[in-house]
Amino acid sequence: MKKYSIITIVFSFLLLTLTLSIGCNRSSGDDVNSNKAELKEDIAAKRATIEELQAEMRKKEEELSKIDPDYKGSNNRKARLVSSVPITKKDFAQYAEFQGTVQTKNEYMVSSETGGIVRNLKVKEGERVKKGQLIGKVDAEILKANMDELEVSLQLARDMAVKRQQLINRDNESLQKSLDELDLSLNLARRMVGKREALIANDKESLQRSLDELDVSLNLAKSMVDKRKILIGNDKQSLQNSLDELDTSLKLAKNMVLKRKQLIGNDKESLQKSLDELDVSLNLAKNMVKKREQLVSNDKESLQKGLDELDVSLNLAKNMVKKREQLVSNDKESLQKGLDELDVSLNLAKNMVKKREQLIGNDKESLQKSLDELTLALTLAKDVFERRDRLWKQNIGSEIEYIKAKNDVESLEKKITTTKAQIAQANTGQDMELLNAKTQVESLEKKRKTLLAQIAQAGTGQDIDLLNARTQVESLEKKRKTLLAQIAQAGTGQDIDLLNAKTQVESLEKKRKTLLAQIAQAGTGQDIELLNAETQVESLEKKRKTLLSQIASANSGQDIDLLTTKNNVEALEKKRKTLLSQIEQANKGQDIELTVAKNDVDALEKKRSTLLAQIAQANTGQDMELENAKKQVETLEKKKATLEKQLRKTNLYAPTNGIIDLIMIKRGEMAGPGAPIVKLVNTASLIASADVPERYLASISRGDEVIVHIPILDIEQDTKIQNIGELINPDNRTIKIEATLNNKGGKIKPNLMAMVKFREFELSDAVTVPTNLIQSDLEGSYVFIVITEKGQTVAKKVYVETGKNYAGETTIDSGLTGSEEIITDGARFVGDKELVKVIN
Repeated sequence: MKKYSIITIVFSFLLLTLTLSIGCNRSSGDDVNSNKAELKEDIAAKRATIEELQAEMRKKEEELSKIDPDYKGSNNRKARLVSSVPITKKDFAQYAEFQGTVQTKNEYMVSSETGGIVRNLKVKEGERVKKGQLIGKVDAEILKANMDELEVSLQLARDMAVKRQQLINRDNESLQKSLDELDLSLNLARRMVGKREALIANDKESLQRSLDELDVSLNLAKSMVDKRKILIGNDKQSLQNSLDELDTSLKLAKNMVLKRKQLIGNDKESLQKSLDELDVSLNLAKNMVKKREQLVSNDKESLQKGLDELDVSLNLAKNMVKKREQLVSNDKESLQKGLDELDVSLNLAKNMVKKREQLIGNDKESLQKSLDELTLALTLAKDVFERRDRLWKQNIGSEIEYIKAKNDVESLEKKITTTKAQIAQANTGQDMELLNAKTQVESLEKKRKTLLAQIAQAGTGQDIDLLNARTQVESLEKKRKTLLAQIAQAGTGQDIDLLNAKTQVESLEKKRKTLLAQIAQAGTGQDIELLNAETQVESLEKKRKTLLSQIASANSGQDIDLLTTKNNVEALEKKRKTLLSQIEQANKGQDIELTVAKNDVDALEKKRSTLLAQIAQANTGQDMELENAKKQVETLEKKKATLEKQLRKTNLYAPTNGIIDLIMIKRGEMAGPGAPIVKLVNTASLIASADVPERYLASISRGDEVIVHIPILDIEQDTKIQNIGELINPDNRTIKIEATLNNKGGKIKPNLMAMVKFREFELSDAVTVPTNLIQSDLEGSYVFIVITEKGQTVAKKVYVETGKNYAGETTIDSGLTGSEEIITDGARFVGDKELVKVIN
């Protein structure tokens, strides 16, 4: 027995030495950090010594058992109670987990675009409605009255546009008729120019012929002078010869008289033709005067009709101004009522914000109280656990009570963590209802500013429609003055085209008188060339008589014929100069009638160009009154469409399937334009929204699988990322992600807290152990497993290399094969090679 006592003392001494050595080494502070490798080697050497001693003790105990059968050796030690589970290989996944909230995108504020009293509200809070279902109506009497007035104004504007178009069409027809008549006059004037040019050409030929004949007569007269001189110096025979020549000239002169009479007959026919053509032009001109007088009369009637229509439009415009002034007054009262109603809604919204802030404050106080209570409960639970732990270590406590106390501590710690997270969320002020209420207050305040601006503008009279109506009245009054001036001018007969036509008639009548005078003169035989020819015949006959007298009195030396012939030569030379002057003038084209005719053609062509421009302008429809009438019709039609749209929106329809969450304005209360009346929520399709740190941006994509856990309902769903935000929050460097939720049972409510997690790391066929079972010392991490050694169940300390850990599980890279059985409960109270009893 002494042997065994000595061995025990030695073993205890070695353990004490090892403990003191470790304690001294730990107390060395910085020396431990600097001599870490040396300490590990020392510990390993001492552990080897302990294992050798333990092996030697087991051998001695075996020898002693053989000598003393009553000796039980290590069996005298009490085995420690533990629980164990087998280690198995399985797929391991590490998740990134982030706190978020449940939200709905199908939340609607049903409102009316027009203000009025809410009528026939057919739903109650909490009632389920379908998409398109009629919820209620807003009184629209003012809109209906405006619609009636607008329809009257629209009809009047359409009638005005139609009448203006008819006037334009009539003006087009009138212009076309004037163009046709002008074309006829222009063609006649051109023909007159052509005929006059032909007459001038004929006159030039006639003058040239007269010049030729005069040259012959002049040459003959000169010859006669020469011959007479010879005759004077010669005898009677010479005078006889002169007489013979004079007889020849006399015959030629008589022939010229005959030819000239024939030419005068031809000129009379030509003058008669010109008279007939001039009569046609004169009749056309007189018809044009009559037609123009008729057009002036018609224009006067048309202007009178236009004046009557303009008076109707002016009265309508003045009535519109009065109505618009009344509407502006009514709009000001309506805006004031809307402002009063908006103030009521704004006060309600501000009260809602205060109530929600008060509720949030109450929630924070409630959460803080819960946290204090949980902290107190955790302190008590830890005290209980410490007592149970001491009893368990002394092997006198109940294992079940020990495990229960431990579970109580862990459960309370989890609850405290959750409550702290809720308090942190409440401190950030991220409350959806409060934010919505504040947003509504801001929206109502903006609307109130807009209404105040509209009331201020209505008070100054700056109303666009009223100003437009007044401008239209002024424009119509100006047009009325213009029409009155045109009617007054039409009454005086001061019409340019009519005056021109009358002037043309007078000009043609003057030309006709001239032609008649020429025809009458041709009929009387008063033709200058003929008279000249006849005078020449008479002169030649007188000369013949003179020659005869000279022949008779040749001996006396008194030669009267020579003097007469010389006088005749001078007269013929004067006539020749006159004819040359007339030919030169004809060559220059200086003919008054031709110039007048060409001027008439130019004036008619200018009028034709003006008429064509007027017709082209009329065809393009560039009529300001018509354009203004059309624009007014379009403006009124747009206003009518807007009113119809507003009338349709006085009926409140459900925009989607859902539940009436809140009725903000009751039946019979006044609703302002755009003010929310009913809040509709559709919770059939919800999303979980969470803020993810930007470092995860590269590892997530739209469509990735995620897990959403709602702690309060203990609901977990596998879903996918529906949307990833586009902006990084600069305050906390996070990006928002959204995942769809299935809410078939309807248990999930908006604004519930939700945990969103996605797979960050994945490993297949991995050896994993519970993280809380891994312990550590200076050598590293280790676990205790259960083995059977020489028929006894003992705990074995196994050092391991750990990998990833998530959700209380850690992967083992080395040290375990996955076929071991690890100690769970009691692992922190056993030692290496210590006897254990597994009580799974």
